[in-house]
Amino acid sequence: MTRPWKRPRFVPAILAAACLLSGVAAPTPARAGLVEASMLTEQSARLTGQAALSGPDWSPTRTGVLPTPSGSAPSPAIIRGRGNRAPEPLPRVPRPASGAPGTVAGLVYERGTQAPIANVSVTLVSTEPQYIETTLTARTDSAGYYEFATVEPGLWRLSIQRDGLPMTWAVPHIAPALSVAKKEKIAIPPFALGKQACVAGKAVWSDGYTLFDAPVTVMPAALDLGAAGGMLNGIGDYTVCEAPEDSVMVWMHLRDGRSLGRSTRLVAGTPSRVDFTPDPLEKMEGSPLRVLPVLSDGTPVPRAQIIVVGRRFEQGPRPALVFVREEASDAVGVAEFKVPFGNYEVLVMNPRQGQTGTQRMVVDIDQTGNIAPLRVELTGARNADERAALKRSLLERAERSLTVWTQ
Repeated sequence: MTRPWKRPRFVPAILAAACLLSGVAAPTPARAGLVEASMLTEQSARLTGQAALSGPDWSPTRTGVLPTPSGSAPSPAIIRGRGNRAPEPLPRVPRPASGAPGTVAGLVYERGTQAPIANVSVTLVSTEPQYIETTLTARTDSAGYYEFATVEPGLWRLSIQRDGLPMTWAVPHIAPALSVAKKEKIAIPPFALGKQACVAGKAVWSDGYTLFDAPVTVMPAALDLGAAGGMLNGIGDYTVCEAPEDSVMVWMHLRDGRSLGRSTRLVAGTPSRVDFTPDPLEKMEGSPLRVLPVLSDGTPVPRAQIIVVGRRFEQGPRPALVFVREEASDAVGVAEFKVPFGNYEVLVMNPRQGQTGTQRMVVDIDQTGNIAPLRVELTGARNADERAALKRSLLERAERSLTVWTQ
């Protein structure tokens, strides 16, 4: 049976289409997913790199999988109307020949044994927006060596392609960026490929309802390998392959702000299974949390931007947890959240005068019926860029929590 969706009054209204990372996504999967997915930030897609999912706005991240917090501002857009037309993009032009190309070379070998891997397709793609994209391709020889002998100066991105690579190998999800100068000879650090492993599982709400369309991220022990990602299907099943065989954590991301993680150890050729049975929000082990931002004279701050980030380590049957949610305080200055038990950091920002404040706290008691507001005093006057940097730093700390799962 499918669980009817009930939107709690404290859940933000913005739960729209999202970018799958599975995608919190698959190859740049470092930001791949959260399900009844909520907000873990621009993080998700980086780890996995997939495309569009039904939920909050997703964007990839340096390491993991967190959707963009509900309520956060969308990327700047031009509002179309009379006298306000979108500028036409500048046409790309061919890259001029420099007469002094550089050279890019490297090795591909097996992680651990360092045995060379032959016939691997390596691609170099130009990334400068003013020029027409250029793609160069090379293949490794019997010694695992590849070389691009004529690379025009500029910005490029290097990656390994699945083409010709046996399915037993996991394709690296992280593509190194490089800058090539005139006549420069660049030796790229070796690509160390590992065997790929698969993990499957099922997610069902603890009251028996089907849980579906939730992003799933598989995190490797070696973060330079990148994460792999997938999605629950319509009956709550998922399968994620192309994960490095030493992957050690499987995360499922819910729209209510929770990411739930289970530790495991994937081994190539050995089936692995990780199931999830989360409590629905109304039955979740946790507590209401009310946040009251105030100025130094005690005046409440309405419409303040409030971001709550929490974490909890895995303990026995209780999964690891990362929680991220964003709300605005109401007309009298209060914002209310329902949060799982864990350690929390709260960031509050006044978007009008620029004051900010933070608080750290532990939520380990259900305060239903006796909710004393958490007062956060806002001070200073930060500009928009400084406030954005504070938020980005907090969300990056939340994303890093996806890579540390034991005390």
